Amino acid sequence: MLSVGADSGAVDAFGRARVSEPFTLFDSALRYDKGSEKWNEIIAASGTSVHLPNESSVAMTVTASGDSVLRRTKRNFPYLPGKSLLVYQSFVGAPLQNGLIQEVGYFNNQNGIICRASGTTVQFVVRSFASGSVVENVVNQDQWNLDTAEWLDFSKANIFTTDLEWLGVGRVRVGFVRDGEFYYCHEFNHAGQIDSVYMTSATLPLSYRIAATAAVSGATMKQICSSVMSEAG
Repeated sequence: MLSVGADSGAVDAFGRARVSEPFTLFDSALRYDKGSEKWNEIIAASGTSVHLPNESSVAMTVTASGDSVLRRTKRNFPYLPGKSLLVYQSFVGAPLQNGLIQEVGYFNNQNGIICRASGTTVQFVVRSFASGSVVENVVNQDQWNLDTAEWLDFSKANIFTTDLEWLGVGRVRVGFVRDGEFYYCHEFNHAGQIDSVYMTSATLPLSYRIAATAAVSGATMKQICSSVMSEAG
């Protein structure tokens, strides 16, 4: 039986029952090209980015130390106070290996929510510039407080999802969508626990990033589809 508790996919970030009328702020499908009208791209060293038309994806590849590929939306998406912000991003990660960083999420260089594979460790991250410098709250997979997701294979096709309250001090849930169901794996709770906002702003872009800090093998991450929605209208 489907749970309707606070961590269920049946309710949004503010505990409202989910209905099928979210307001779409952004969507991206890479069917015909790399979507240059929606996405910026920054490539360092010998990193590459190639559109895969038969897979409706972009392959982001690194091989040598210093290589990186960052694809980030040109737009920042407005957070509406008191309404849940819901993000979906599909991807296929590269096999986990030392010297390789892979990131998918709702983030820029200063703030955001990130699903990261750091070497062989999968993590969820809240990045914040509230202190005037970048500080990251990093939680490794074996410390996730809802589901440590032994079933997760980062190198297969996955749909990362996050929904969040901001209001400066709200809750952030992160996880994956599998077989039509939400699998929340971790929640970051802030109200009553911090003395400032947990990040400067929740008006942020979507990002995909892969980077090598050493020579790596077969390091290609595929960007597929993404969407940002404001729930409850």
